Amino acid sequence: MLAAELALNNEVNLYTNFKMNNREIEVYNQENKKLYSSKINLATNDMEKAIGNAEVIFCTVPSNVVPSIIGDIGKHIKENAYLIFMPGTGGKEYISKAKITKNITIAGLQRVYSIARLKEKGRSVYMLGKKDRLFASAIPNNKSKDVSIILEKLFNIPCVCVNNYLAVTLTPSNPILHTSRLYAMFKKQEEYEKEILFYEEWDEESAKILFKCDDELRKICNKLNKLNLEEVTSLKEYYESKTEEEFANKLKSIKSFKGIKAPMIKSNGKYIPDYKSRYFTEDFPYGLLIIKGFALICDIDTPMIDNIIKWVQVKLNKQYIIDNKLEGKDIVETGIPQNYGINKIEDVYSFYI
Repeated sequence: MLAAELALNNEVNLYTNFKMNNREIEVYNQENKKLYSSKINLATNDMEKAIGNAEVIFCTVPSNVVPSIIGDIGKHIKENAYLIFMPGTGGKEYISKAKITKNITIAGLQRVYSIARLKEKGRSVYMLGKKDRLFASAIPNNKSKDVSIILEKLFNIPCVCVNNYLAVTLTPSNPILHTSRLYAMFKKQEEYEKEILFYEEWDEESAKILFKCDDELRKICNKLNKLNLEEVTSLKEYYESKTEEEFANKLKSIKSFKGIKAPMIKSNGKYIPDYKSRYFTEDFPYGLLIIKGFALICDIDTPMIDNIIKWVQVKLNKQYIIDNKLEGKDIVETGIPQNYGINKIEDVYSFYI
C-alpha cells in the first residue's frame, strides 16, 4: 500500500524477499473496487540497491524484525538521509541509534497513515481507510519540522510534530490495544468453536483490562514531567469513550476494523491462539514490555501490565519478568530501553530532550 501510493508521484524502490512478477501494484477499496495502480521503480532483496541512493526510507517491518536488519540499513543508508518508521513504536529510535553511526534523521509516526490488507501478494492490496492527520517526531528533535513537511508533501495529509519521540514510543495503540484484548480472550479459555472477530466481538472485559493498562501508562507519562507527553493520547480519549461499554461499542462500529479476525489457528476441530502471530511476537516483547521498561525506570507500579506479561511469558515459553522486575533470561530478546543503555530517568531525558 505504501509503495503503491508513493509510486504515483515518486521513484520508489521496494526492499523485499518476495519475487514480484511485475512492478505494478493495484489498490482496491473495501468494496473490491479498483482505486488505482502504480509501478514501482525496483523490487529487490539487495539492500544497497534498494536504499543506497534514497533520500527518504520508510521502514514498515514489524518491530521485532528491526534489530536483525538495522545493521544492514546502517551500512547502506547515505549521509543526511531520512529513516522513517511507520509506525515508530517498538523502541526503533534507540535501537537505530545504537547501530547507525552516520549522520541521519530517525523519525517515526505514532500510527500508520492507512489501514491496509493484502489482496494478492506482490500484486494488490486493500486500502481500508486513511488517517485525516499524522503525528510524527524525529531524532534529533530539531528535524521534526522537516519530517512533517516531507510527510505532508508525500501523503497530502496534515502532519503534526509531536513534542518528542518518546510520545511516539509510548503511543498505546497495538502495545495496549492488542495485548489487553488477547489477555481477555485467552486467559481463561483457549479453545473456541469458531474464529473470533478481534474488534467486532470486543467485550467489556477487554475494555476493562485495557482501561487499567491505559491508566498505568498515564502514571508513567506524568512521572516524566520534564518531557511534554500530552500527545500520548489515552485510548479512552482517542476512541472517544468514557465507559467500558462505550469503548466496546466504538470498536465494533469502526468500518476499517470489520472482518479482522483474532490470531487463531484450527487444531483438532477447534480454534486456538496462534502464538506465532505478530500479535504475540511483536506486541508483547516490542510493545507492552517497553512500557513496563519505562515504568521500572520511573518506579511506577503496573499490576495489570505485570499480570498480562506473566500470562504471556508462560504461553510463549519465555521468561521476561521475575518478581515484577525485568530480569528473566529472555529479556535480551525484547526492545526494552534498558537493553540499550537507558536505565534511569536522567538517561530518558538525555536521549529524548
